[in-house]
Amino acid sequence: MPNYVKVKANADKLFAEDDAQSFCCEATCATHTCDESQGLAVDPKKLHLTDVSDKKCCSATCSAFSSCPDGYAVPASKENTIGSTKEECCEPLCSAFHCSAGWKPDPVKVTALRHSDEACCQKTCAKYDCGTGWKKKAGTDDFVGVDDSTCCEKTCEQYQDKCTGDYAPNPALNNTAGHTAAACCKKTCALYSCNAGQIKPNAKEIIDASEDACCEAVECAVFREKKVIEGGCNGLDQEKCAASKLELKNTETKKIDEVACTWNGYYGMCFVGRRLSWPSAPFTSSQYRHYRRCGKVGPLLSSPWLRVWRGFPTYCVPARRSLQVRGSEKKGFVSLVCKVAVVWFLSKS
Repeated sequence: MPNYVKVKANADKLFAEDDAQSFCCEATCATHTCDESQGLAVDPKKLHLTDVSDKKCCSATCSAFSSCPDGYAVPASKENTIGSTKEECCEPLCSAFHCSAGWKPDPVKVTALRHSDEACCQKTCAKYDCGTGWKKKAGTDDFVGVDDSTCCEKTCEQYQDKCTGDYAPNPALNNTAGHTAAACCKKTCALYSCNAGQIKPNAKEIIDASEDACCEAVECAVFREKKVIEGGCNGLDQEKCAASKLELKNTETKKIDEVACTWNGYYGMCFVGRRLSWPSAPFTSSQYRHYRRCGKVGPLLSSPWLRVWRGFPTYCVPARRSLQVRGSEKKGFVSLVCKVAVVWFLSKS
């Protein structure tokens, strides 16, 4: 039978039929149950022994071992294990564990019978990876309780949808730490203060912060309200003259510029551009600066095509809209009508 051995002394002897087991065989320590209350357990090395007893079959378990050094203790998993030394019975507590880089001892776990970073330590921000829209905050490497709000700071990526009104999105700053319009957005002209003139009416649509981009002359508001007409300014009465403007081709920019019609009381007729004092010097582009700042006229008005002989106004316009700026092809004469004179120009391409 298992866990029994034959009694050698009775090997050649006869036995009664009912006494075969007890007469021929005897139990080994494998059949013995040690007194656990005394910290004893069957010693695996003694399983083959006979004449069973606690003394013969049992050895002390780690539950009876009380000599673990500081920082060590007997874990529950070893209480019924045969042992009588530190190596056999003791395991380090978390208080004796040295946390790895990026971890700090957890004061709640100092008596825990474990020995790993995860079991004994707290992860610090040095081991934390910030989520999308966050960036590692300086000086947080030793912080514990790691999460985005502890270890990181918001980047402009989270703020772009708030860049509205006087601001515009600036994706180039997505990886920059910040969570304000000033830090994350582009300024529009709506935030600019003009040194001269006035802010443009579409300032919120212009992403810039300069005088040229954001500002315009005060005359521009009136200029925008003027209506583009066909056929020139000369035939208009004073009321219509004040409300009208022309489109003229600018051969330098290849674009169509708008030029205001202006009533000249001295001549009693409508001309292109603002009135000059009499007699007039040749017209210069600076005299039309306010029109250029409205974004409507280029250098065409300083062209010799628009000049008249000395002593005559320089803003006379063609009776028909046949005049273009320098470089346009004109063969023959072009009639310029002013109230006090008719001047004939001959131009070659």
